[in-house]
Amino acid sequence: MKDTTLKNVILCLLFISIICCEKDKNPLSNNFQNGDWNIISSLNEDMCTVFFIDSMNGWAVGYNGQINITTDGGVTWSNQNSGTTNKLTSVYFLNNQTGFASGYNNTLIYTNNKGNTWVPIQVASDSGSIYSCLHSDDANNLYFISNYGEVYWSNDLGESWNNKHNFDNWGFSYLDYSNNPTCYAMQFGGNSLYKTTDGGNSWNIYTIPLQWSGDIYFFDKDHGWITENWAPSSMIHDSTSIYMTNDGGETWIQQSSLSGLVLDNIVFVDIFHGWVSKITKIYYTSDSGKTWTCQFESDEIGYIRDIFFVDINNGWALTSEGILVKYSCD
Repeated sequence: MKDTTLKNVILCLLFISIICCEKDKNPLSNNFQNGDWNIISSLNEDMCTVFFIDSMNGWAVGYNGQINITTDGGVTWSNQNSGTTNKLTSVYFLNNQTGFASGYNNTLIYTNNKGNTWVPIQVASDSGSIYSCLHSDDANNLYFISNYGEVYWSNDLGESWNNKHNFDNWGFSYLDYSNNPTCYAMQFGGNSLYKTTDGGNSWNIYTIPLQWSGDIYFFDKDHGWITENWAPSSMIHDSTSIYMTNDGGETWIQQSSLSGLVLDNIVFVDIFHGWVSKITKIYYTSDSGKTWTCQFESDEIGYIRDIFFVDINNGWALTSEGILVKYSCD
């Protein structure tokens, strides 16, 4: 009797062990697919991008000069008067009070009171649209790049601007001065990366081994990632690739590929953990982009327009329908 009971206990434990092993093999078993992303609010569908200074305070900007602010992590939003009707494509805050927004038709506006009032800043008349967020270095110098490839610099919080460099080309929408004097610029849709190691006085060009670029992100001066985007091309492709650099953009290694024509909105919180969007899906990596797992998918709320993270525990995604989805990790 005792032997039979002991045998049953062992068999029961063995069965439980097998079930647990099979459960661990299935990422859906721990609700990893959608568990960390939750819809928290709805904004106007004309919003383009979001920026958070911390886990509570953030801004969203978009068409017709719209600016919205949240102080509770994106659950509720209120409108701010930007003073412009031009489309705003980027927003950047130095701290909880001081911020800038930029967009079409040379638009650059400034606030020093959390956005309660926005003041226009005059820039060169031939700057075109200012797509890139402003970037500051450790000394709080400010930089932006125009669509026409003009890099401007200010050392007095935008009171005055100097033309730092002119690439004499168009289509620029990326500038990163956060690791000054090593800085980067890029034309989206191309395959060339511009790099300076002297604060922007001279630039070198490096070729990225892809035909059409999607989004680019540098975590520091050495480690960066770029996504492939075949949407501008008439060629048919089954997959798009993600490349990584460990030497500041001089060489690039293909990390992985995902099905589909478009990869966009890539962001990393360290050299291992990152997210990338593909139309209506958000993928996550914990190994620098070698492997990806789909964390969120929804066809009902539009495609992913923007992803922003302040740390590994707090992130947001904005969709084309104005839906805000928040990532949180306890």
